[in-house]
Amino acid sequence: MNWIALVDIAIAAFVIYQALVFIQGRRAMHMVLGVALVVLFYYFSRWARLDAVSWLLSTLIPYFVFLIIIVFQSEIRRALAHFG
Repeated sequence: MNWIALVDIAIAAFVIYQALVFIQGRRAMHMVLGVALVVLFYYFSRWARLDAVSWLLSTLIPYFVFLIIIVFQSEIRRALAHFG
């Protein structure tokens, strides 16, 4: 473990913390929990070898990115303005 690894970990922790502070108390928190639940269910279906469910979720998960962008466009704009 060198100092570059420590700086890398500190930056990653700071970014994750700021993202969590930003979404806390907003409707984004519910959406993040929902997406996390779908991803966990996907990994569970892969582990349990539920092929149909796994295929369905692997087909639908990429569209969640577009859903998040559309639903949270005002929050994304506000966050970019805050960081800019």
